[in-house]
Amino acid sequence: MAVAAQTDLLDKHADTLLELSHVLAAAGEVSEANSAATQALNLYQRKGNLPGARESLRYLAQSAHT
Repeated sequence: MAVAAQTDLLDKHADTLLELSHVLAAAGEVSEANSAATQALNLYQRKGNLPGARESLRYLAQSAHT
């Protein structure tokens, strides 16, 4: 992720963060998972990637209800 953060590949960085959020949630690290998903959402929004932003919001909404 450190390499992705240094590039303009915001979508790839956001994709990685969103995947990380799923892994962290499966490991019981809910707070860290939500943080990664929120970071992904911010990057998707900066890039104007609406589908990615919606996916992040869906994840965060589901996480809030579990």
